[in-house]
Amino acid sequence: MTISLAEVQQLAEEMTEIDPQIERERYQDTIVERIMTVDPTVKDDVIGAFRAFDPEDSGNISVVMLRYVLQTLGEPLEDAAVDEMLRECEIDDDGNVNYYNYVSMVLFPAMDLGA
Repeated sequence: MTISLAEVQQLAEEMTEIDPQIERERYQDTIVERIMTVDPTVKDDVIGAFRAFDPEDSGNISVVMLRYVLQTLGEPLEDAAVDEMLRECEIDDDGNVNYYNYVSMVLFPAMDLGA
């Protein structure tokens, strides 16, 4: 299940309405911290899946292959979602993405908590 920052902010607002003593930012930070706690085996499992498409064990996967994987395996993503994810990737001059960095970016995204 994925929860958006907007949903976290909405929960914080609702909690402050229920109990005004709750500090909105403190509550929001607590929720984000819990969301960001990912089972370490998840990262290893995802990297293992990418390794299946990296016979040379280089740590890289082509953008074309990454798009294919995202659109066909597991819960397929729409073109627009894949395009957005690829815009966030660092793509090298050969058209490859380091999947270690990619997995870290997906599992541990930088979150801007500006109110």
